[in-house]
Amino acid sequence: MIQISSISDCHIKKTNDKSSLVLNKFLHHPTVEESSHILFLGDIFDHCVGNHNEYIIYYHDFFDTVVRFIQDGMEVTIMKFNG
Repeated sequence: MIQISSISDCHIKKTNDKSSLVLNKFLHHPTVEESSHILFLGDIFDHCVGNHNEYIIYYHDFFDTVVRFIQDGMEVTIMKFNG
């Protein structure tokens, strides 16, 4: 059975800002953890410019969770819209 969870336009500015806490709650929600597909739409991080390796280090909890989802067989799609 296909079960899709999605979140959009978090615009995280810091690791413990309100948006970051909402995303973390979403990622660890039982429905999301049991999904077959997860969609990240729009801007997860606000002003994601420059050396993207910094984001991987700074937001390692997010990226570690996404890697775990993929390793567990979940399809993960990230769609950023420009325009």
